[in-house]
Amino acid sequence: MSQQIIPAVLTDSAEQAKSQISALVGLTDWVQIDVMDGVFVTQQSFDLTALNNFSAFTKINWEAHLMVEEPDQYLALCQRLGCRRVYIHRESRGFSAAVLNQAHDLGLQVGLALKPNTPARKLKPYLHQITAVLLLAVEPGSQGQRLRRRALWKARRIKQWQPDLLVAIDGGVKPENIQQVFSYGVDAVSVGSAIFNNTSVKENLENLNKKLEIRY
Repeated sequence: MSQQIIPAVLTDSAEQAKSQISALVGLTDWVQIDVMDGVFVTQQSFDLTALNNFSAFTKINWEAHLMVEEPDQYLALCQRLGCRRVYIHRESRGFSAAVLNQAHDLGLQVGLALKPNTPARKLKPYLHQITAVLLLAVEPGSQGQRLRRRALWKARRIKQWQPDLLVAIDGGVKPENIQQVFSYGVDAVSVGSAIFNNTSVKENLENLNKKLEIRY
């Protein structure tokens, strides 16, 4: 698999989300939208229905990171809005193998997400049901935190179990450590604050990609 940098949109404002997603069109193939219910994490994101008929979704693929207690309640809406892949948290109250099957039945690519302190073994019984895993390197719900290295060790272990699984790291990735993160065998990184800061989104993405091209 090629190395992917997937911008992550985390906001409680639908207008800000639309602006950030629109700014990515033509710069990347994928964007991640963080969905928060105010229960699984204390923060609450904007109402996804605001993205109904959003023209940018005809030009970019998007995945949903469901930081919610009842993921089954979001799957049909995500599918209707054109979502390609959903990440469901293993720790969520409503998690079950049946929920993974429900997502499959809707035609969605299905991934599992793990918080920083959740052992990798917790996803082993479900490897046959998923095509991707999202390993959080920070506590979910806010951007700008420091990357926890435990997520990198989990990534390496999971790749040993199932090499063809897409393994992504979410949180704490920045120009100074992106090379190190990918050196653990991960396929993708979800990046928020290092892309959506006060400077140009295009310049930030180019800077991250340049770091991957450098070989010491």
